Amino acid sequence: MIRPYADLTSEESEALFSYLLSCGMALHVDDRGEMHNLYASEVFDKGQSHFTLFEDGKVTGALGVVTREIACRGEVFITGVYVHHEHAWNVARLLARGFSYLTRLPATKSVKLGLYRGGDHLLPYLREQGFSPRYGLQTMRQVSQGRAVVARDDIDLIPLCGENAEDFRSLCNAAFASSPNGGTLSLAQMQELLTSESHAGLCVLGGEIVGAYRLRLDGPLAWIEDVAVCPRQQGQGVGTRLVARLMSYLSVRGVNEIQLTVASSNERAVKLYQKAGFEFVSTDSVWMELE
Repeated sequence: MIRPYADLTSEESEALFSYLLSCGMALHVDDRGEMHNLYASEVFDKGQSHFTLFEDGKVTGALGVVTREIACRGEVFITGVYVHHEHAWNVARLLARGFSYLTRLPATKSVKLGLYRGGDHLLPYLREQGFSPRYGLQTMRQVSQGRAVVARDDIDLIPLCGENAEDFRSLCNAAFASSPNGGTLSLAQMQELLTSESHAGLCVLGGEIVGAYRLRLDGPLAWIEDVAVCPRQQGQGVGTRLVARLMSYLSVRGVNEIQLTVASSNERAVKLYQKAGFEFVSTDSVWMELE
């Protein structure tokens, strides 16, 4: 029996989280509360597009279908694919349920599937279903080792607020329009961002908005979640300058290690981060596309 997350009882939700922990794959949520907030959110159609497979009352697999990019980019993303080694063939059953869900939605240009680290045992079954690897999402890291980082120029970082929220959303959506897993910022997501503790805002150079940023700080560790360069400024070295400015911003706040995630297929971004001193740490997920 395959059921949407919205129909699960509290006990079944707890069993699902325990199953995710037992799969031996990289976990994309920190605790059950975060899992519930994600699976019940608009990302998964308020729980209607995340599916759990039960056999004899026990969880034996799960995956989710993200459809909010269909209207903007014509893309569907299948993610959160968790199936034990001994039940690996069940991924085909879960995919069939996901594809059934898609039949009631507008036609799509592409279907991509993300497989978290530790899920290599599922690759043969996914290939049988017509999926082929395209790129990986890689974590990179830069450690300052106590050295102060000095920005190259006078780019101003303007914190995100209600007055500039639409400028931020429009710039990010334009900058990431052709990026793998770029996504589209919705109005609801912007509202969440405005009320969160995320460090985000616009980058201004010479009175002109040239980019946007989103950071996450945790003591001496920080994550660069997004660096968006205005499309008309791309290819002119602005991205390098923005990263240098953000590194300086974080250095002043006592951060000595910065991490970020980048698609392996985005060679320009990978080279930019390598030039800034970032080194490869791991490939956290492999993204495949339906032929």
